[in-house]
Amino acid sequence: MVDSEEEAFEEKKVDKKGAKPKPTKKRNKDGTAKAPPAGGMGGGAHAVAKVEKVMMTATESHKAISEYMERQNRPYSLQNVMDNLHGRITRKNAGDALEDLT
Repeated sequence: MVDSEEEAFEEKKVDKKGAKPKPTKKRNKDGTAKAPPAGGMGGGAHAVAKVEKVMMTATESHKAISEYMERQNRPYSLQNVMDNLHGRITRKNAGDALEDLT
């Protein structure tokens, strides 16, 4: 029989064998929490830092697309241009720049 609510709560924590469950958080030997893996969620062998894409302004994108088209000297679709410039240009700016060049 349980004398108080506190003892009832403690009694629920104990498993069938009479031992308390292990804590779920990983700890170092000194009791401090372990640091998360360097690579984020995966924890693979190689830590890769995420690099934010810096989007170009309308004038920068127009200049970049015109230089790209002159350098390549072949026709490209809007999607090809965006892919080849690695997503640094918005679809609207790329469309406007290609429209101005035609």
